[in-house]
Parts: sequence; C-alpha cells; structure tokens
Amino acid sequence: MRVLCQLSMAIALVWTGAPATAGSPDPNIKLPPHADSPTSSQCEDTSASDDARIASCTSVITSRQRQSAPLADIYLSRCNALISRALRARYQKDGSTSLAPGRNLDQALKDCSQAIALNPTDGRAYSSRAEIYDMRRDWDRAIPDYDQAIRLKPIAKGALDLVFRGTDYANKGDYDRAISDCSRAQSLGGEMLGGFDELCLENARGSKARVAAGQTPRNMRAWCRGKALIQEGDPRELVIPGCTALIKSGKEKPGDLAEAFYNRAHARYSEADADKNLADYGAAIRYRPRYADAYGWRGITYYWPKADYDRAIADLTMALRLKPNDRLYLSYRGKALIAKGSYAVASKDFARIIALDPGNAEAFLRLSDAKIGLHDYAGAIVDADQAIKLSPLSGATEAYNNRGDAHFHLGALAEAMADYDAALKLYPDNWQSLYGRGVVKLRVGDTAGGRTDIDAAVKLHPGVADEERKRGIAM
Repeated sequence: MRVLCQLSMAIALVWTGAPATAGSPDPNIKLPPHADSPTSSQCEDTSASDDARIASCTSVITSRQRQSAPLADIYLSRCNALISRALRARYQKDGSTSLAPGRNLDQALKDCSQAIALNPTDGRAYSSRAEIYDMRRDWDRAIPDYDQAIRLKPIAKGALDLVFRGTDYANKGDYDRAISDCSRAQSLGGEMLGGFDELCLENARGSKARVAAGQTPRNMRAWCRGKALIQEGDPRELVIPGCTALIKSGKEKPGDLAEAFYNRAHARYSEADADKNLADYGAAIRYRPRYADAYGWRGITYYWPKADYDRAIADLTMALRLKPNDRLYLSYRGKALIAKGSYAVASKDFARIIALDPGNAEAFLRLSDAKIGLHDYAGAIVDADQAIKLSPLSGATEAYNNRGDAHFHLGALAEAMADYDAALKLYPDNWQSLYGRGVVKLRVGDTAGGRTDIDAAVKLHPGVADEERKRGIAM
C-alpha cells in the first residue's frame, strides 16, 4: 500500500450541488481566455492549499471556462486535491472534520472518472483513480487503472505506477507478479522512486518466502514479530493485535510473553500511549528480569513524554548494566541527568558515547550542554564547534545556540550575536536563540530590536524567560 503521511488538519468545504459536466459554454457569456484565468491557475497550482484548489476548480467547472481536454485537467486537479484532503482528514489526530475522508474520496472518484471520460489518453488520471482504489483496498479495480497508466505514460514516468501495481499484486498474494513489477521499476526509476521500489521488492520477496516456509494468514506470532504477510496489511500496524492475541492465549512461555509485551509497547508511538507502554514494558521485565531493552525503553518513556527523570535514570542505568555500550541508552540517561542538573555525571555519558562513536554530533552537542551547566564555557564552545562540523545543517541550530550562550557568558557579545543569527538562519523559530539575541541587543543598546526578538520568543514559547534565566541568559 502506498505510504501516506499527510497529517495536517482538514478544513471542510461543503458542496452546494453536483459538479457541472462538460459541455458547450453559454454563447451569451463572454469568458476570459482560460490560460489567463487566476482561478484556473490556482486550481492547477500544487503549492496552493487543498481547499483553495478545490474551490478554484469548482469555480472553473461551474463557469464552464474550459472544454474537453483542458476541462479534464481541471477535474483531475480537483480529484487530486480531494485525495490530499481525504488523507489529511484520515490522519489528523483528533479525527474531527465536517467532511469525512469517505465523502472526499467519493467525489474524487467521480472527478477522476470524469477526467478520464473527457481525455481517455491521460495516464495521470488513471494513476490518481488507482490511488483512490488503493485507499479503499480495492486492488482488483486499482490494478487495471495502473495497467492503463503504465501503457499511456512515458516509460520512466510510469515507474512509480509499476511499484504501486506491484504492491497491489503483493496485497493479493500474487508475489511473482509483484516482484516482476517492482524489479522492472527499480531498473527504470532510480532515485525518483524514493526507495519505494526497494520496499516493494523486500516485502514481496519476504512474504513469498514466508508462505513457502508454511506461514499461514493471521499468524499471530508473525504479526507480533512484525513479519506479517503483506496482503494482511502493514506489519507494524499488525504488531499490536498479534501480540495481544498471544498474550491472551494463555499458551505462551515466560520468555515469549516478555517479547510479546515488549513488541506491543514498541509498536505504539503516540504520546497518549505512554501509560500503556509503561505497563507493557513493566510486564516484559516481570517475565524476563534481565530484559535490557525493556528497561531501556521504559526509561526512555519515563524521560519523554513523562518527564519523570528519576525513574528514567534508574531504568536506563539498569539497561546499561546489561548493555554497557548502548549509545541510545547512554544518550537518554545523559539528557535525563542534564534535566536534573547533574552535569558532571551527564558529561561522562556523552564522553563515553564519543569514545565509542567519534562522529556522533548529537553527543558533542549534549556535552556542550553539560559544560554550559558546569560553567566550562570554553569547553562548551569546542564541543559545539565539533557538533557543527559533524552536522552543519540538521543539528547545528542547537549547537550555534549553545555556542552563542557560551560566548554570552564570556562577554563576547558580537560573537554571541553572530551565533544566534546563524542558529536562526537554519531555524527561524528557535525561541532560545531569539531570546538570547534579544538579550544581547538590549545589552548593546538596541532596545527596539531586543524587545522585538524577546516578544517573538515568548510568543513561540511562553516559558522561555524562566528557562533561559536558568541558563544564565538574562537582561
């Protein structure tokens, strides 16, 4: 199944009637050329919001500004915007929307079908309609549409359709066809496929091998271990029901029960599941008292989202007795120690990570945090320099902020300002750097600029003043 990850909130658009079908415009209405129409342009502008595109496309359709193939493009654009909005509605956290995903898809299906009726040679419309069928898990209708898309599109542009058709074949249990499609896509697509071709091949080959080894559908042990047959769904989504079934069966040995509880907790990932996860990790430990990873991940859960640093440190310490060189557990224990103000002990954890992995930018960054807490500002600058060198883009905004704080404490205000500017260039909403820059501006007499930065930081994070004061950044 296609990887779907749009998580923004859906905004309802209430339809006022059925869309107009293609036809000749009223000869008494003078219409602007469609190429110059702002509404038409927004309809086909993929950078515009889904709702703006839907409204614009609807306006073009009802005004009959386009005919035949051009109007087919308008229907296709609205179809795609509706698909996108259906995904947002499906994946939003609170589930609230006045236009449910199903209604979006119903209208999208009509629009894509209309686009195909108006222009039967446009492979894009078949691809989009196949996506709707995929979302409904209707592989038998999706596959013929992918057939048409692959036939009509240039070879390279049809590579992704091959991946999705291959995935649908795998969903149906036809692994040989799935492997053929995904192998062919891999030979055509390269980087443009974003790794979907490799994932398709891996899943299809894995499921074929599991079937050959005798795995049956609804094999709860395979589900619990994340090795379900592909046609049964995303293995990760099946871990929880698979493990639950094993736990409730009353037939599992203690070691297997421990694994089931651990895997069930590990498959959850939302903040709201923290208490359930803690209970499952605890059960895993009861059935396997030396289960290092259960201690480790229970400790991580205590660290975030629970912010129970004492319990986090205790569990992570136990995990590290069993797995002394686990860098993840060392990192989280170090961060929990920093949160408790135990900077000297925390610095030992991060120094140990660096000894194990000299290229670990995160460890240098957190070591600079600890050294700021120890008032070793020169050392903090050295470690922040190394973090920036190792990760100049993805992690450097915090490192620049740490270096700015260290320069601030050393009285090097110009250097501090330059570091805060560098942090904000990478991430304009870094409230720590905004606040720090604001304080520096006030120190050098730029009252208006300082207040602007500080107000912006407070707006982003109301508690910034108290938190930065603890780091010694104050007006």
